Amino acid sequence: MPLVCIYTTIDLTEAEIIKSALEAYDIHATLAGAEIVHQFDALASAIGGIRVLVSDIDAEEASTVIRAAKSSA
Repeated sequence: MPLVCIYTTIDLTEAEIIKSALEAYDIHATLAGAEIVHQFDALASAIGGIRVLVSDIDAEEASTVIRAAKSSA
């Protein structure tokens, strides 16, 4: 199952919150770029931000979870 990017942010905390929200719905998520931003936060924009990746099978449900989470925030 290939991974697809469903969300991008330069904020590590936001990425972690989104990952946690997805995992609460049993959607496995990976944060690409989080390690470098954790060490050197000034590089977040330079590397294109932190990308939230999920399986292509879960992408539609994950997008719905993110929209719901952002609208209730």
